[in-house]
Amino acid sequence: MKNKIYLIILSVIFSILIWGSVTLSEEFYSTMDFNIKIVNQPSGYTCGIINPEKISVKLKAKGWQLLTLGIGSKQEYSVSADKDSGVITVDPFNEINENSWLISGLSITEISPREISFKVEKLKFNLPLVILP
Repeated sequence: MKNKIYLIILSVIFSILIWGSVTLSEEFYSTMDFNIKIVNQPSGYTCGIINPEKISVKLKAKGWQLLTLGIGSKQEYSVSADKDSGVITVDPFNEINENSWLISGLSITEISPREISFKVEKLKFNLPLVILP
C-alpha cells in the first residue's frame, strides 16, 4: 500500500511536468516593467534626471522564454547617450540593439511611453581645501 502512494505521487508530479512543458511551448504575451539605464555617456559625465524612470514593454514569446526572463535577474532597459551631453530625448524602440538580453524569438510588440528624456551633465568635484604648515 505504501509503495502505491509513492507511485501515485510520482505519477502526478510527472504528469504536471509534462503538462507544464507542453503548455510553455506555446506563444504568450506578457507585459513587464524595466528600469532605464543610460549607457555610452562621455567620460567625466553622468546622467541626472531620467523621465520616466521605468518603461513598460509588451513582449511576445514562447512560454519558456518569458519564464526565464521573469525568473532571471532583474533586467534593465539600456538607452544610449551616444557620447553626447545636455538634454537628450530618444524613442525606446530605437534602443533595442543596446539590450543584449533580448533573445531571439522574443519580439517587442509595444513600449510605453514612446519617449524617454534624460540629462547628461558634467561631473563636478568639490575638493576640500588643505592647508599645509
